[in-house]
Amino acid sequence: MCELTCLEAKIADLEGEHRETVDRSLLGDIQIKLEESHEVVQSEENHIRKYVTTRAHGEEEHPEATLAILEVRGE
Repeated sequence: MCELTCLEAKIADLEGEHRETVDRSLLGDIQIKLEESHEVVQSEENHIRKYVTTRAHGEEEHPEATLAILEVRGE
């Protein structure tokens, strides 16, 4: 009877360790995706700033900045 209880306890420990490993792995994946998303947002913000600066100074528009504005608007 003790052997069965000990084995059950070991199995529970292994399952807990596995869950913790999976949770850490998922958190790592989420963190990577957040960092990638942040980089995309920063890139879009930079395009928008260039567009606004260009328009404010009356310079020619940059096609890539205009495209970024349209993408942000979903057009």
